[in-house]
Amino acid sequence: MAARARGGGGLLAAPGCWDAFSARIAAEAGAVALGLSPRTVAMARYGRPDEDQVTFGEIADLTRSIRESSDLPLIVDAQAGYGNALNVIRTVKLFERAGASAINISDAVSPGSAQEGAGDIVVRPADMIGKLKAALDTRADALIIVRTQAAGVEGLAAALDRLEAYLEAGADLILVDRASDRASAQRVAAHFAGRIPLIYDLEFDRGEGMTAAVLEDLGYAMALSPFALLNAMSQAAPRALSGLTPPRRLRPIGVVKS
Repeated sequence: MAARARGGGGLLAAPGCWDAFSARIAAEAGAVALGLSPRTVAMARYGRPDEDQVTFGEIADLTRSIRESSDLPLIVDAQAGYGNALNVIRTVKLFERAGASAINISDAVSPGSAQEGAGDIVVRPADMIGKLKAALDTRADALIIVRTQAAGVEGLAAALDRLEAYLEAGADLILVDRASDRASAQRVAAHFAGRIPLIYDLEFDRGEGMTAAVLEDLGYAMALSPFALLNAMSQAAPRALSGLTPPRRLRPIGVVKS
């Protein structure tokens, strides 16, 4: 995965899975990488995309079970690292031991530390760099992805400044949350062109046709799609069950959005 992300070879698309069964479905459908996110797990397990319901232990256990069923590269979303730099050390150790190929850490304030209803809140860049360095010093082989949520709080220019600092500190790949329109995606790509592999999260796409081909042309190395498989299964379920239950009682639950 490291060579593919850093050395080209086309866009690496990673559909989201939530257990060993969904991982096998994605693999048999031709996926070349997998994503595991608390957002996807929350929707699949609890019926709502509230990632704060999903615990550290659940993600570690799911990582282990997915790894036992598939040898595809697995990108695990560690949210904000589950705490400070000391917590990040534990998170990286356990997630990598469980089978994570890459670990995605956000510069958001950890759940429970933010005021309820405050929306996105980000830590100071220096604090995030401390977490990043802890992750880099701890990992054996896993790639460390840094995700900034500053675009929705401080604006895209501030988010780019943060990513510059994370790049200098040693991040392997970077991702800007909520830079989801084409102009923002182009701006991010132009800013970091050729310097570090970029990731695009299709969950936040605003319907501007950000296809794999477009993202690859812009220079993105990877696309995450946390809800693609879950949406496909929810759309297919009424057709599959139509012979068992009157059709009027069955309807797709629709596209999942957080």
